[in-house]
Amino acid sequence: MSGRKRLVNGEDDIAQVMRPGQEALAKFLHPVLTWLKEQAGLHRVAVLVYDALGRTCRVIATLGLSSPAPAEGLQPPAFCAELLQRGKDSPALLPVDELAEFAGWLKAIFPDEPFHSAMPLWRNDEIAGILLIDRWPSEFSSEDIRAVQLAGRCAAVGIERSLLEENSLRQQEALTTIRQIVQSASSPDPDTAFRDIVRAMCQSQGYERVSLYLPQGERIKEYTARRGCANEEAPVSVRELRLEELVGPPAALLSGAALSQQKLMVTEDVSGRPVVACPLRAGQQIVGVLELAPDSDRALSSQGQMIVEVLAEQVGLIVQNARLLAERERRLSELATLTNLAHAISAVLNRDKVSQLILESMMGLTDADSAALFLRAEDGLVLQASLSRQARENEPQERFNLEQAEAVMQSGAPLALAAPSPTGRHMLNLPLRVKDKLLGVVQLTRRAPAPPFALDDQRLAEALAVSAAIALENAQLYEETERRLAEVSTLYTLAQRMTTSLDLNQMLDSLVVILRRVINCRSCCIFLLDEQSGMLEIRAASGIKPKWQKEAKLRVGEGVSGRVVVERRPIYIPDTYQEPDFIFFDPEVRSLLVVPMITKGNVIGTLSVDDSVPNAFDPEEGRLLTIAAAQAAAMIENARLYESLKERARRLKLAYDELKELNRLKSEFVQNVSHELRTPLTFIRGYVDLLLEGALGELNEQQREALQIVSNKTETLTRLVGDIISLQRAEMASLELAPVSLADVIDMALRGAEAAAQEANLQLICKVPPDLDPVFGDRARLGQVLDNLIGNALKFTPPGGLIEVSVEDAGDYERVLVRDTGIGIPSDKLEKIFEPFYQIDGSTTRRFGGAGLGLAIVKQIVEAHGGQVGVTSELGKGSTFFFTVPKYRPAGG
Repeated sequence: MSGRKRLVNGEDDIAQVMRPGQEALAKFLHPVLTWLKEQAGLHRVAVLVYDALGRTCRVIATLGLSSPAPAEGLQPPAFCAELLQRGKDSPALLPVDELAEFAGWLKAIFPDEPFHSAMPLWRNDEIAGILLIDRWPSEFSSEDIRAVQLAGRCAAVGIERSLLEENSLRQQEALTTIRQIVQSASSPDPDTAFRDIVRAMCQSQGYERVSLYLPQGERIKEYTARRGCANEEAPVSVRELRLEELVGPPAALLSGAALSQQKLMVTEDVSGRPVVACPLRAGQQIVGVLELAPDSDRALSSQGQMIVEVLAEQVGLIVQNARLLAERERRLSELATLTNLAHAISAVLNRDKVSQLILESMMGLTDADSAALFLRAEDGLVLQASLSRQARENEPQERFNLEQAEAVMQSGAPLALAAPSPTGRHMLNLPLRVKDKLLGVVQLTRRAPAPPFALDDQRLAEALAVSAAIALENAQLYEETERRLAEVSTLYTLAQRMTTSLDLNQMLDSLVVILRRVINCRSCCIFLLDEQSGMLEIRAASGIKPKWQKEAKLRVGEGVSGRVVVERRPIYIPDTYQEPDFIFFDPEVRSLLVVPMITKGNVIGTLSVDDSVPNAFDPEEGRLLTIAAAQAAAMIENARLYESLKERARRLKLAYDELKELNRLKSEFVQNVSHELRTPLTFIRGYVDLLLEGALGELNEQQREALQIVSNKTETLTRLVGDIISLQRAEMASLELAPVSLADVIDMALRGAEAAAQEANLQLICKVPPDLDPVFGDRARLGQVLDNLIGNALKFTPPGGLIEVSVEDAGDYERVLVRDTGIGIPSDKLEKIFEPFYQIDGSTTRRFGGAGLGLAIVKQIVEAHGGQVGVTSELGKGSTFFFTVPKYRPAGG
């Protein structure tokens, strides 16, 4: 049998071995090794299996050994990892003698049966075991190597199954213990829960001693349970220690001396007995240490250590939950305090009262001795409010540090400073911020030797500062809103007065009276620029003597109002006595505020207020006056526009009346001329027909041709006069509306066009639904519309083309379409073809005759019916004219 066939058969044999019922790993591996020994011609094979943690290994199965292998757990050398990693990177047989120490370790295990090749067995990314073979790698053929690899994979699967069963047992044991611990730790009191935990672990796992070390502030709390007598609870002792009083693994783990990656430490206590210590973790932080003193080596095995780690993980969760619960209770208490303070602060809308309440709340929350509130102003910080506890006798008055507050405003971050000396003061500076806007700084101080402000003090104060900043901004917004409401009320009153009348003088007089009353000033004046003289003159004033109102005139650039016109900006004179060039119309004026009135980019005048005391006006009054000036300018412009519009309306009415009269005369003239032309045209046509018929004598050919031309032109002129009269009737006459069968009107129009269509070699098509609803219209007029549209199509469609008339439902209307395959209409002419007398080709050499009235008549008739007319067209491909007619709806239908 060939090697390949032998390998396939061997693989089938192994598949038979890997059946479910084989639970013992040794029994499973024995047939695998037997198959490998036969396939590769080996003398000795063995399998070493690592424990679940990968720390120790043991011989699990051998074939061909003359002496038994050791049954105890073996400690592989540390450098074995390097050899195994090489096998992971490139799975193959590895020569054992490449590392002499590894070969020596194997020699110590198998002194009489040397192994020359090794292949690592992997379980995911962890070592599962080692397959040992007595031959050198160089002695194997490719088929032998494949057999070894196949056997190695089967062995790894068996090891995986065995480890899963072992882990399942361990997990069941750990779950039972965890359940007992969780049940014991059900007490809401953390101290009672920790006592129950160590007692439950001591009794359920059979440890001599179980100790739990938990840091609490600067000290360590120790809970220790020792095994009691039979059927008795393990006694628990509790004590507090300093960190330096601890020894052994707990001291190393809690002080950070041990590696942070350390999971478990096995060492000896002061009496030389073995102990197991495991850190209790919350994320990357060690929250405690669990230390166990086992009564046997069972807890020191890999399985026992794994159980300890699982238990430590659960105890760590319980410790962390207890801490979180305590922290939650503390935070809830703080939150309740902060909520009450925030509600109290936010309930006040007066800025001074809010400031005092903020300082009182801050001092009560942080136990500060004094507090100050600095608010942002245009030129820096200003002290808004300060508060101190009752001063001691002979103690100097409290002083605050403005430089620190300004530093916090620059950085936007809190600043805490401890006292520089025993008699100094600790300080905490907190910014008051709403979103990205800094409103100010709260500065808290505490006398030494009291402790500095702790992180908890800063955290609480920062939390309160958020609500304080919002309350402070609300108070500022409330005050601003009150001011704005007063302004809006004033502006509304002004707008009301302006809208009640468009009389300019009356509106200006109302404006100055209202502003003088609202601003509470001595007087209010409006100067307007006279375009002819170029002078500023008072047009309205309140509070000044009539003498000054008549005499006060300024050139542009002269005086404060003249400067405002030139510079186009407000000017405020706080004290006129300090202005050497001030022009006094009235010596009582001490302060003056003037703003420009601008409309459409032009200064048309000024609005001013003055008072008999200096520094009478603030920025809010300046803003109000500026808005009022804008309104006044708009009011003046509107009044002027109103007068202009009245004049234009008068002129337009005269022009409209004149156009109406001209249109009436035009219609009468056209109608009279049309009727006057019809009579002579009738006689001309009659005599021409008599001549052509020979009634007045025989004609030669040349005379007959000339008379035929006269007859044709007479016919054309007659049609033109008829179209003009039809257009006049469409404009002037009323319709005789009644239910009309649109199908009958279309049929009559098509029959009337049949002869012309046959003569022009054109095809007429009718597409009218049989159940077409009647329309409400004038039968004769609708027939005229169809005659014009079909006649238009006949005129502009070359021989061989077609003309189609169809009807579509358009809701409350019927839409009639007349489509042809004619020459089409340019897109830029589509909007003009319905105008009277319009010709697409208006030249004297145009191919098609007509006066351009047919489509105008169609539009007049359709629109008189309440419908619409339109056209779509493409040059060279034809046109589609359409119009709509309302459907007939019986009364009550």
